Amino acid sequence: QNGRSFSFFANLRHQFNPKLVSDIGIRYDQQSWINKKQVSPRLNISYFYNTTTTFRMGIGRQQQTQFIDELLFEDDSLIYFEPEVADIAIFEANKQLKNDWTVRLEAYYKNYQNVLPYYENLFIGLRLNPELFEDRVRITPESAHAKGIDITLSKKLNNFSWSAAYSFSSIEDVFDNAIQKRSWDQKNGFKFNSNWQLKKWSISTLLSYHSGWPRTIILDNAGDLTVQGRNADRNNDYINLDLRTEYHFNIKKADSVMWFQLSNALDRDNQCCTEYSYELNSNNQLELIEKNKKWFPILPSIGINFYFD
Repeated sequence: QNGRSFSFFANLRHQFNPKLVSDIGIRYDQQSWINKKQVSPRLNISYFYNTTTTFRMGIGRQQQTQFIDELLFEDDSLIYFEPEVADIAIFEANKQLKNDWTVRLEAYYKNYQNVLPYYENLFIGLRLNPELFEDRVRITPESAHAKGIDITLSKKLNNFSWSAAYSFSSIEDVFDNAIQKRSWDQKNGFKFNSNWQLKKWSISTLLSYHSGWPRTIILDNAGDLTVQGRNADRNNDYINLDLRTEYHFNIKKADSVMWFQLSNALDRDNQCCTEYSYELNSNNQLELIEKNKKWFPILPSIGINFYFD
């Protein structure tokens, strides 16, 4: 298979006054292997209310086409699908408070049409290439939508800085007017990171939390597998703490960093996915076994980096 691809993007920026700036852009794409043309407009507006407060808004369309080497060979019909269309709206507010406090709010909504089919595995919940395994399931939503709100609060104090961020989000597929959570949906998320600089030393932490990812329950009823509603259940919540220490020095004009990192410092058994398999029970009969797989346990690592001009 061979073909040609052409893209063009143009943007016009206009400043109405010292406080109001707008960008109007358009992107044009054409691919010979699908004989399609995509026109994607977008508009961004920035409003500088004062020296400490800024509002931004963006709306636009993005279109994603399969590359020439992205045919789904697992499908019965080897065809290229219509380009996936995403209509996006984003609103952002930034506020600089007194004493180096900063607060940021972002809200977004994305509506997807012509959603490209994708594969997931039924018996093992996490694979890098799900289409390569026999338990693959083809997901063909009619449409999808994602929405969320992110709030970030940060503070700087001499050699110490930190930030805390909370996100509420949802991403769902639509099938015949029925709605299902996507497998990477996480309703609530929280991150706290800090950094302390002391001469040549740097100490940083990252604490992260999010709601458990959706999962599909499979039951064995007298030898017949029953698949319950897709992604109707959830894994356990995820909590992780990473610690990192760095020492900065110079070796023959090379900026160097020696570092030590401790991943999952709490040694928490975070559930990553579920694995189903058949095993012989005490009666020498095959039995469906459900296993909760875990992410890595506590993991130390050490290294040194050299940076040359």
